[in-house]
Amino acid sequence: MPPLPLSAPLARVTVQALDRKAAQLAAILTHWDAIAGSRVAGFSFPVKLSRRAKSDEGAILTLASPSAWMTELQHESPLLLKRVNAFFGHCAVKHIRIVSRSAAAPKSPPVPPPLSAEASARLLQAVADIADDRLRDALQRLGAALQQG
Repeated sequence: MPPLPLSAPLARVTVQALDRKAAQLAAILTHWDAIAGSRVAGFSFPVKLSRRAKSDEGAILTLASPSAWMTELQHESPLLLKRVNAFFGHCAVKHIRIVSRSAAAPKSPPVPPPLSAEASARLLQAVADIADDRLRDALQRLGAALQQG
């Protein structure tokens, strides 16, 4: 029996760990500036993506904004709804809910420092015997990310 590719069990674990809703919210968070436009993204940010119980309809996207901007965001909601759904290529979101939050949007995590020359050399040595270039590169990136924290 041929060996099982690493991607098979990894895909099962990933799907179980991250359901579709979480993956969609992560995509919205990551691309919010491009979806909403820099002006709207400057005073709003997505906080939740929820589905109605026993419903196959689209999700409800909850956006947070300071109270001074909520009326503006309410007026932008139809356009934002179209842009979010265009981003996914289908009707993923049916409704936008707006909540008041005085805090600014969450900051992106700090960029970790590069690996030391010694750690980088150890990592290169650890993956040197792997013949498949793509697998070796992927494992090298994974190892670097794990060492950087």
